[in-house]
Amino acid sequence: MNRPVKRQLWLLNTLLRYKKLSFKELQSKWKDSYLNDDDSELSLRTFHGHKDAIEELFPVKIECDVADGYRYYVVKTSPKEQDSMLEWILNSFNIADIVGDARSMHDRILLEKIPGGTEYLEDIISSLKDNKELHLIYQSYKHPEPYDCHFQPYAMKVVRQRWYILGYLIESKGVRTISLDRIQTLETTKKKFTIPKDFYAKDYFMNSVGIWVNEEDKPQKVVIRSSPVMADYLRSLPLHWSQKEIETTDKYVDFEYHVFINHELVLNLLGKGNSIEVLEPKTLISQLQKELKSLLFKYKNNSKV
Repeated sequence: MNRPVKRQLWLLNTLLRYKKLSFKELQSKWKDSYLNDDDSELSLRTFHGHKDAIEELFPVKIECDVADGYRYYVVKTSPKEQDSMLEWILNSFNIADIVGDARSMHDRILLEKIPGGTEYLEDIISSLKDNKELHLIYQSYKHPEPYDCHFQPYAMKVVRQRWYILGYLIESKGVRTISLDRIQTLETTKKKFTIPKDFYAKDYFMNSVGIWVNEEDKPQKVVIRSSPVMADYLRSLPLHWSQKEIETTDKYVDFEYHVFINHELVLNLLGKGNSIEVLEPKTLISQLQKELKSLLFKYKNNSKV
C-alpha cells in the first residue's frame, strides 16, 4: 500500500475511532503515529487533500461541526448492507496500524499464519471488474496432480482467513469455488465473459455456513441448545447471520438458524464439543451421530493407546 493511501486510511480510521476531532487534535495524533516516519506535520492543505481522496474512495463524507468547535466527524453515505467492505478494510488497517506501532514487540505479539495466494488478489479483482477469464494451474486437494483450467470469476469470499473465488469453471461446466492458496500460476486472458443476470453473490451464499453450496439443496431450520457461556460466544460471533435467540434460561440458551445442512456445518458444531446440543432437524442429528461414532471407533481401535 503506497504512502498516501496509508495516510488516508489513518485519517479515516482515526476519525471513526474518536468520533469527533478538531484539526489541532488530528495534528497531535498524526505527530505520534508510527506512520509519520518522516516526522512531518499534518498541514491543512494535506488534510483536505486526504479528505477529498477518502470521499472519492469510500462511501463516506467528512463533515465539520462548526457549533462544536470546528470538529470533524465521519458520515456514512452507503446503505447499511454495504458497510461490511468498509468495516473489513478499516479493521484490517487498524490491526496493521497497532501491530506496526508495536513492531519492537514482535516476540510478544503472535499472529496466525495466513494461507498463501494473496499475491493474486490484484489480478483477480481486475478480472472481476473487467469480466475477463482467468487461466490457472490449480492444485486441488481432491486431485493428485495440478491441472490446467479456465475460470470465469463471479465473486470473492473470505472464510477463516482463507480467500476463495466463486465462478464458472469451464472444464467442469459448472459453478465452483476455488481457494487462492491452491493456485500455482494465474494469468488474465483477453476472453470476456458475461455474469448471469440473476446471479447475486450474497444470495448465493446466503444460507451457507462457510463456502460449500449445493444448489439442489434447500435450507432447513436448525435449532441448537447452548450453555450460557457458549451463548455469549455465539452472541458476539454468530454461527450464521440468520441466528435468532428463541429461548433463554439460567441453564441454557436456544438458537435458531436457517441454513444448508452441509459438512462444514457439522464440523463447526462438533468443534463446540458438549457446550452445544442440536435439537433439530433429525437429519443433522443423524449426521453428527455418524461422525461421532466414526471418531469413537477410530480412537477405540487405536492400538497405540
